[in-house]
Amino acid sequence: MLNLTSPVGGLPMGPTMIKGFAIAALALLGASQVDQYLTHGRYTDATMMMVRQMRHSFGI
Repeated sequence: MLNLTSPVGGLPMGPTMIKGFAIAALALLGASQVDQYLTHGRYTDATMMMVRQMRHSFGI
């Protein structure tokens, strides 16, 4: 039976999902730090500008 009150359309958010989010966040943080060190943040800045434009286009 589908439980619509739980996250992700009925799938329980267990420790495995939280671990996946943590790994993804650490990978992005590491990539950002490498970008800051090697290219003085050029790619991170471009990504942040793109995210700002996406937020603006969706009205967030």
